[in-house]
Amino acid sequence: MTDTTRAHHMKAKYMLASSALQDPVWFVNTFAADSGEGALRKFWRLLGEDLPAEDRVEAEGLQVDRVRLGADGPKLLVLTLPAPRKRNEAYYLAAALLPGKLRFFCLESSVSATDGSAMTVLAELAPEGRYNWGPGSAAEIRDFVESLGALLSDADARPLSFVEMQLA
Repeated sequence: MTDTTRAHHMKAKYMLASSALQDPVWFVNTFAADSGEGALRKFWRLLGEDLPAEDRVEAEGLQVDRVRLGADGPKLLVLTLPAPRKRNEAYYLAAALLPGKLRFFCLESSVSATDGSAMTVLAELAPEGRYNWGPGSAAEIRDFVESLGALLSDADARPLSFVEMQLA
């Protein structure tokens, strides 16, 4: 896995996050609907239109899942992206619908600083920037959802780092 990310993948991750954070009602109504997967495919295609052909990523693997964390827990809208091939590309994006707010997470591909092995990182994209919550789960939707459930239920959880950027 190299450090050079693919523009289509990164553009989609940040545009979807920005859309969710700026207009949560539109985001949820668009992607949680029965036509949500079609909307995601259209969004993906439109984002790629402005890119050179060699920078575009096929829509293979795009998927939308609606999940509830436990019987009374928050609802998650999980978007599966095409499989990452580069560092910092996301496997999954998730909008966590909490009382009065939306939090936006991603499971990103990464590389261990100690031995160079492939790993994942759990990140949160917020209006003020990107929070790194540390090593992520296995790149399986069930594991990602479980890790979000653990994070969201831990009132003492603190991110490892923060990078300021304007997302909303």
